[in-house]
Amino acid sequence: MSTGILPTALRTGATRLRLRWSTEHGVYLGLAIAITAAVVLGFARTFFFRPWYPQYSQAHGAPETIFYVHGVAFTAWLLLLLAQTSLVTAGRVDVHRRLGWVGAALAVLMVVLGTVGSLIAAARPSGFIDIPMPPLQFLVVPFNLIVLFAVFVTLAILNRRRSQSQSGI
Repeated sequence: MSTGILPTALRTGATRLRLRWSTEHGVYLGLAIAITAAVVLGFARTFFFRPWYPQYSQAHGAPETIFYVHGVAFTAWLLLLLAQTSLVTAGRVDVHRRLGWVGAALAVLMVVLGTVGSLIAAARPSGFIDIPMPPLQFLVVPFNLIVLFAVFVTLAILNRRRSQSQSGI
């Protein structure tokens, strides 16, 4: 018998499940790569490649030092996202689970930095950079995103034993 991919009629339930999971994990890894690429492109001139765009980053980048810490923490979150999805895709769920607690601690730091950063940006005389809206009105946007993030992370922690409920988080 051939060692290639079995015809659909000959696949066992376990084989079909393994193929579906493999495809599903590949999709999540692809999404993690796409999200990371979008963030790097979006923040290229004001954070990631700031030294190469001094005039642009001075005009459009945050001047406060806290936003460098914020950027490093959020970059660490993206790297963790890539690592976690890669580990699951590679079948290393044991390492993925151990690394999950790093994610939980990083998530707490991100909520704190996101909240502090939002309040600092709202307190600027010009408000949020490149946002043509009154700062206190716009403050609703990051606060809602921070709350949603905290809820999703909490749900992921509470459902960490149920792998299928975590795959979309």
